[in-house]
Amino acid sequence: MSPLVCCALAYPDRLENVFASLAETDWSQWLDSSARTPGQGRYSIMVTQPRRRIWQHQGQLWVADGNQPAQLSTSSLWEVLRESLANLPATQLPQGEDLLYRRGSGLPGL
Repeated sequence: MSPLVCCALAYPDRLENVFASLAETDWSQWLDSSARTPGQGRYSIMVTQPRRRIWQHQGQLWVADGNQPAQLSTSSLWEVLRESLANLPATQLPQGEDLLYRRGSGLPGL
């Protein structure tokens, strides 16, 4: 399993070109906060090959770890997210005061 990497990068002029190199990789995602507007904060989160995948299909919640087969979960989405965060090894969690966006989900109580 690859180490968790969290870092800040300078924004390129064409951020979509950066994501293009990841786009064809399984489960790649890109969350972009906004256009470049002076005075507004901006962040982009790009991920690929996640350790755990959680999705809903036809009203059922599925969970798959690494390359393991997906399993149907009877837990709520929030329970699965809490469990996922709780089981992340402490040595892989980003540390340091320079990490501005720590929670990832932005959801209180997780």
